[in-house]
Amino acid sequence: MKTRASGTPTSRQLFLSRAFVFSWPGLVLLMAGFVFTSPGSISGQQEQPPVAPVSDLSPRAVLNQYCVTCHSDAAKTGGLTLARLDLDHPAADAEIWEKVIKKLRAGLMPPTGARRPDRATLEGLRRTIETSIDRTASSNG
Repeated sequence: MKTRASGTPTSRQLFLSRAFVFSWPGLVLLMAGFVFTSPGSISGQQEQPPVAPVSDLSPRAVLNQYCVTCHSDAAKTGGLTLARLDLDHPAADAEIWEKVIKKLRAGLMPPTGARRPDRATLEGLRRTIETSIDRTASSNG
């Protein structure tokens, strides 16, 4: 280390020597943190339990199990009942089913906090309704 004629180190030399001395333990701790931390912990995500796939259920069974609970003739949550709508011929009530499709596509239904099937099951229900409406529209069209 170069020193001044008076024998004392320059302020730059003091800064660099202190920065190195004080930073290497911090660097070691930082590196250890990366090594011993899981990727989920770094991103702040908690591991979610796997959702059991229920895609082997029929579309009507999915609708009854996850939708009609709130959207029944008695409850009519949101002014909507799905209990009597014909899922095999959704084109008859296309306006209502289009709203259902939008909610399913956006992931808004079933709502947060309610029982939900896995995403693939919801997508299957949405595709079934959408395909049937589109098929009817193209044959009438």
